[in-house]
Amino acid sequence: MFTTGMDIDSRSYFGSITFVIGCPTSIKVFNWIYSCCCHDMLIFFECYFVYMFVFMFLCGGITGILLANCGLDIMLHDTYFVVAHFHYVLSLGAVVGFVGGFVHFLVLWFLCEYNLFFFRYMFWLLFFGSNFLFCPLHFLGVLGFPRRISDFPSVYYEFCC
Repeated sequence: MFTTGMDIDSRSYFGSITFVIGCPTSIKVFNWIYSCCCHDMLIFFECYFVYMFVFMFLCGGITGILLANCGLDIMLHDTYFVVAHFHYVLSLGAVVGFVGGFVHFLVLWFLCEYNLFFFRYMFWLLFFGSNFLFCPLHFLGVLGFPRRISDFPSVYYEFCC
């Protein structure tokens, strides 16, 4: 967004606004962490999804602060770094929140107990699988791997094979 035909004043304005948005968001994350640590949430399995959401949102937020720097945004725009940022914040946050809510209300909706082994397996599979899938996109983006093109330059073939 910052690099598509904007002058320097507009880029600095939107970069500073992103930093202004980042401050209350970081306060939110610290409130979530404090709420998790000061209550007996460790005994409920459903709270693992809360911890996973906070972790994913925190990883995405840190990359968002990096993208708020106009110099870095010019370098990282149209790379897979931006794709990883959006997936950590929006996609993984929404999916983990939905699955955590479903697991929490499953007992009330269907009046049955769930298999704790199955849901623990599902949690760890979701946690490691999503990080295994989206974390390398950060590194590819820093290396300049472009997005939204049909054929990649031959420079990047060594990363694929």
